[in-house]
Amino acid sequence: MTKYKEHILVGYLFDIQNIRLLNNAEGLRRLVRKIGEKSNATVFGTHIKKYPGGGINAVADIGESVIVIQSWPERRYASAIIHSSYSGVKLREGIEYAIRRLQPGNCIIDERIGPDVPPIVEENLI
Repeated sequence: MTKYKEHILVGYLFDIQNIRLLNNAEGLRRLVRKIGEKSNATVFGTHIKKYPGGGINAVADIGESVIVIQSWPERRYASAIIHSSYSGVKLREGIEYAIRRLQPGNCIIDERIGPDVPPIVEENLI
């Protein structure tokens, strides 16, 4: 029987060193796909949206939910949102992979599991 449990993980990544990746739409598309794979999620597809100011949204549609990276290269900042309601998805592994690839100087992780569980907030995971 499949188990379902709301699980949301948001990463705020500051002072990103890998600016080249942050400015690369196809690189971010590959990154969200790889985050899905590292999270043990089924990736159904990816898409990107580039904005005139330089920001990029990269989205992976995964079984039971979504992975989103929004980049602000001019600020050396990105946010990563991973949401799943399937208990087999390992969101922590996915965000840790994103952190290794983007190389932020600082990050804050906000993780919420289940509707009645208070958030788990961690700072400076690097």
